[in-house]
Order: sequence, then structure tokens, then C-alpha cells
Amino acid sequence: MLDYLIDISPERTPGSPLVNRCYFSPIRTAVAGLGYMFARYARQSGFDRSVLIGAIGHSATDPTTADFAGQITLDTMARDGIESRLAFVEESTGQVAMVFPEPRHRFIVANSGANAMLGAETVEMLDLSVLDETDVLFVSGYFLVKDAQRRAVQALMRRARAAGALVVVDVVPHEIWQSVPSRDYLDWIADANSIMITNYTLFDHLGWDRAAAGWDAPDRLVTAGDLTSLLPQLELIVVVLNSKSDYLVVARDGSLTFHAEHVPYKVSQTRDSMEVHAMVLAEYLKSGRRLDGLAAKLGEDIVAPGAEGQAAQ
Repeated sequence: MLDYLIDISPERTPGSPLVNRCYFSPIRTAVAGLGYMFARYARQSGFDRSVLIGAIGHSATDPTTADFAGQITLDTMARDGIESRLAFVEESTGQVAMVFPEPRHRFIVANSGANAMLGAETVEMLDLSVLDETDVLFVSGYFLVKDAQRRAVQALMRRARAAGALVVVDVVPHEIWQSVPSRDYLDWIADANSIMITNYTLFDHLGWDRAAAGWDAPDRLVTAGDLTSLLPQLELIVVVLNSKSDYLVVARDGSLTFHAEHVPYKVSQTRDSMEVHAMVLAEYLKSGRRLDGLAAKLGEDIVAPGAEGQAAQ
């Protein structure tokens, strides 16, 4: 996903008054979306190339130039060293308004815009030869929810997988298995060999009572044994165990757990879960797709690892 973000977070300014139900707070705008975030963190983690695949809106007067939010997106990606394979479509660039009325709680209004136009016809407009040489293809699970988008993205996944890439699906929305049978969802990601997922999302797949277990103090955590028996087709699984940033990483050669210092739900922080995911993938590839040495490099004092290779989103 690729979005232009409007972020209103009054908790960042202690003592901000609430007058007549109106907050007085700074308003921040930024480029966001899972695809962009992963692309940025992949570059920071040492990938020598990062290419973002998607769609943005074109201007009202020229179909070859971006709309206002799209141009900001292009400028931001250029600054971050991210290449792009973006279709220019009639729908406006995706936009999200995010409000934090109090710490650790957020209210979001999203307009998918151009994101919703990423289907087979749109993909055919793009030169995606990068998929034949990429080391990682990162896929936002939001693109699997709608049939037309899912079919287009699955074709990209098959192409990258055939070229030997690590095809990673970020399993979102987190409540997906409450509305889609897990068996169906696993069919959707049959061409993936890696997933990123939260502990409580897995509760639905396991048939556990998520409400009773809670997020920060679950009755039990998903274990490496649970994952290797339930999802044997996957090569690498990264699980966010709780909002305190404890992680479980499971690969064919073993598993490990570690803690990463970051504050969840704040896109302005220098380290969030997407950054950690990118660092795990970079070090995993650098180690020859093994977990050797990963625990030492991803402990409480995370040092951004380097990796030879490239990532596409």
C-alpha cells in the first residue's frame, strides 16, 4: 500500500488543551503505507536496491504527471533512494487521516484511491523485470482482500518465487481470519514462502479465544512447534508476540526470540515493527537464508545489519 498520511497526535505535545472538543496539536503529513515503509527500511537495512510497485493518481490536466499527494510521494521516495514502478491512474493517490486521541489509541479514516486500481490491467502497464532478479518480494495483505487485486498480486508472487525470491506476505488486516476462513487465506498465499504476523492474529487460525487471552498478557504464546506443524510450507515466519515488541522468528533451521526497542502505533518513531522485519530479512539473506548469528545481531540493542541483495514491494 502507498498512502499520503495526515497524522494528528496530540499526545506528542503534553498539556495540549482540549477546547470545545477540539485539540490544539501539530498536524504532520508524510508518505506512508506498508509498501513504502518496508521499502524505506529495506534500504536502511542494507539492501542495495528497493523498488516500490503500486499506483498513484495523475493530475487533473496531465495523465503523465502525478497529483499533489503523488508528487510528494515521488519526491520522498527519490530522497529515500527508493525506485518505483508506479502506474498513473485516474483515482487520486491513496490518503489516510490518522488521529491519536490518547496514547496507544488511534482513529483512522482511509481513502484507498489509486491503491484500489492496482489490478491485472494496471500491472500490465509496468516494467516488472525487477521481479526476475529480486531477493525479496514484500506483499501487503491488504492487496489480497479484493478478488481483482489478489489475482494480480498472486501473479507477481508466482513470478518472483519462480526466480528464487523470498516472497513475504504481511498478514493484515489483523482480523482477517475472523471473516475469511484460514484455509482460504492459506490458499491465497500459496505462492508465498514467508509471512509476518501477530501472535493474536494466529489465535483465530488456532481456534484460541483471543478476547479471553488478551494482546499483552495472553494465556499462551504461539510457539515454534505450533507454526512448523500448522504452516509447514513456509520457509520463514516472523511473529510479533505482543505490543512490547517481543518477536518470534521461525525458519527451517530453528527458531529464536528477541526483544526490540520501539514504540508501537507511532509512525514517527525511528524504529517500528516494519523496520525490525526488514532487518530480520536482510540478516537472514546475508546468512545464506539461515538464522545463524541472527539472535546476537537482533538483541535489545539492535544494530542495523547490512545485506547484499535487493528488495521489491
